[in-house]
Amino acid sequence: MTKLIVALALASSLSAPSVAQLANPILGVWRQDDGAVTVRIAQCASGTNHCAIVIDEKLQLGEPSRLGKVTVKDIRPAGSMRWTGVFVDQGTTLGAKIRQLSPTAMTFKICALAFLCETKRLQRVSR
Repeated sequence: MTKLIVALALASSLSAPSVAQLANPILGVWRQDDGAVTVRIAQCASGTNHCAIVIDEKLQLGEPSRLGKVTVKDIRPAGSMRWTGVFVDQGTTLGAKIRQLSPTAMTFKICALAFLCETKRLQRVSR
């Protein structure tokens, strides 16, 4: 009986989202709709705010790898289901806006200027 209780407790702890994930619903693994990039959003190594780290990618010919690198740092709340951060790529830093559309979908909007923006849609892969 004790083994059954321990097994059930372990199974429920593995399948249930953590308190941190419930408090910040963007934490987890997200894949760009075209499959080009998969990121894990988690607490930054510095321990402050959150970062998006590339964990899988499909490179175009001649494109440098970003695998294991932080692509968005300093992710912090900016309203209901919205966050801001800093997009980092090959020495360039740009403002990033993140909007969660549903529990399984979000958009990343990266702008060089207020009118020169690119928006990518991502789907949740796991928590």
